[in-house]
Amino acid sequence: MKISAVEFTVDNGILLIGDDGAFPEAAGLSLETLPAVGSGLVAISCRQQIAPVRVELWRHWAPMAHRVVSVDLTLSSGVLSLGECFGRPLFRWPASSPGASLQLGVYADDEVEASLISVVVQPDERAIRSWRRRSELVEQIDLVDDIGEIDVILAERSFPVARLGAAVRVIRQAAACDVSVHRIRYAIESTVEWMRWLRRDTSKGDLAWLSPLFDQLVRSRMPADSAADVILDRLADSLAMSKSELLDARW
Repeated sequence: MKISAVEFTVDNGILLIGDDGAFPEAAGLSLETLPAVGSGLVAISCRQQIAPVRVELWRHWAPMAHRVVSVDLTLSSGVLSLGECFGRPLFRWPASSPGASLQLGVYADDEVEASLISVVVQPDERAIRSWRRRSELVEQIDLVDDIGEIDVILAERSFPVARLGAAVRVIRQAAACDVSVHRIRYAIESTVEWMRWLRRDTSKGDLAWLSPLFDQLVRSRMPADSAADVILDRLADSLAMSKSELLDARW
């Protein structure tokens, strides 16, 4: 599942991941020596200055691109940090008990000038990759059957009908298996949030009707893809758009 995401500009093109107590050790690194791995630190090359870098933190499953490094890190404080070798960390997350070893996989959209980086805690070898063909994406998301992995389905907005149908399917399966109402509510709200960004000016108030409709469709026997079509038709209508205009607007 996705734990968090953060964007920031990296000044010198070297992103540090790990124990912030070890960050000063990276002061002598150059772009030519990357990626570099220490007992408590990973340093990778990324886009510098011109635009922000987005770093997403995941547990187990994640959308993955190029594998940059896979490593076991020791975090003296148990906190996983992101940042540069100078200044305060730009992000900190309590990842483990102090002094414990933490298995990480680091993936990026580009091995030299990365702009989208996935840091995966205890990575599973399974992954949802970016696909240009709907059939290939559907084959991959059909493997997702755990409501705890709903964020993997919703990681991107390509082929939104297929992704929304898969989300309905996974939530429906969870409801049939008596998964806690809190986990189901999380999955529904995550999906609603994902749909808000199909068009960026959609407010939460604009979609106040969506959660009850989602509940109703999850409990129905309507095929998941058909339920996705119903939701998108209703969303487009509420925004005074056609469905095709809505799907075009996601870009």
